[in-house]
Order: sequence, then structure tokens, then C-alpha cells
Amino acid sequence: IALAAAFVFTFLHHTRATLIIAFFCTIFAMLSDYLDGYYARKHKQVSDFGKVFDPLADAVFFVTVFLTFAAADVIPLWLALPFLVRELVQHSCVRPAARELGLVMPAKMVGKVKTAFQCVTAALISFLAIVRTFDTWLIRWFDTRLVFQIFDIIAWGSVAITAALSIASIVPYLVELRRLQRAGRLTAESAEAAEKAKSVESA
Repeated sequence: IALAAAFVFTFLHHTRATLIIAFFCTIFAMLSDYLDGYYARKHKQVSDFGKVFDPLADAVFFVTVFLTFAAADVIPLWLALPFLVRELVQHSCVRPAARELGLVMPAKMVGKVKTAFQCVTAALISFLAIVRTFDTWLIRWFDTRLVFQIFDIIAWGSVAITAALSIASIVPYLVELRRLQRAGRLTAESAEAAEKAKSVESA
């Protein structure tokens, strides 16, 4: 979450030095997220708090990153909005609904794959932004306009694929939530039927 604030400041400042810092923010976020989960599992320190807060921290970071790309005109805003919508549904609807059933919904493999794609895409776009700062030097050797147009296509394509995967990754959570809600209703109905049966026997 702290890295999200650092990324906004450094990327929008848009000097070569700050863009390099922004790039390493994405790399550090990727590594710290992996190591956090690895050591939690290795030392058997997985907790309900971690199951909730870890994906929430990922959501804050990556939504901030892609909205920052939109604010810097690297990608259009409409291409960044799927990330925001996905995380709003996940953290304001799906997880609270699961908690009402007394359950904590951990990250699924599809969610981890989605996060990996977000890491790679964020790092790639940050790296391409750094390369652009060498324009005045590179233009001495070749016409950079075509190269940077290709960069734009790569950036848009990477974000579009990652956005589609992000939206698709919410489906298994919705399916599981529906299953849990149905199982909860069946359990409640069974308990109610058993209570009625006891009442009849007592009478």
C-alpha cells in the first residue's frame, strides 16, 4: 500500500530518475508479494487476517498503478476501469458476503495468475516509459516514432489482456460464493426441519 503512493508520485513526476524508481516499485511489490506468501506457508503462519489483507494490498497497489497509467495518458481511462470494477466487486461484495457466512475466502490460483500478469504488465509499461526518456539520444540513430508506436501497441495489448483476465478471475469467486450461500440455506433449512420434528415429538 505504501508502494502505491510511492509509485503515483514517481511515475507522474516523469523524469528518468523517478521512472526508474517507479519501475523498481513494481519489481519490489512483485517480490515482496511472493516472499510474503512463501514464508507464511513455510512457517505455517497463514492467518485469516493475511487471507484478507494480502489480496486487499495487491488490489490497492495495482488499481493505483493502472489508474496512474491512465492519468499519465499511457493508456485510456476506460482500459484502467476494469481493474477498479473487479476489485470493488471482490472486496466490497464477495468477501463481505463470505464473512457473513462465517468464512474467509482465500486467494485462488486464478487470482494469483491475475496478480502475476498485473506485475509483469506494470513492470513492462514502467520500463517502456524509461526507454522513452532516451528519445533525444536514440533519435540520432534512427526514427523513434515507429518504435514508440510499437511500444504503445504493446502497452495497450498487455493491459487489455490483463484487464480481461482480471475480470474473468472474479467468476470462480462468484461461483464459490453462490455455492456457499446455497449450502448455508440448506443447512439452515435442515436445522429448522429438525427443530420442528423435535417440537412435534415433544407434543
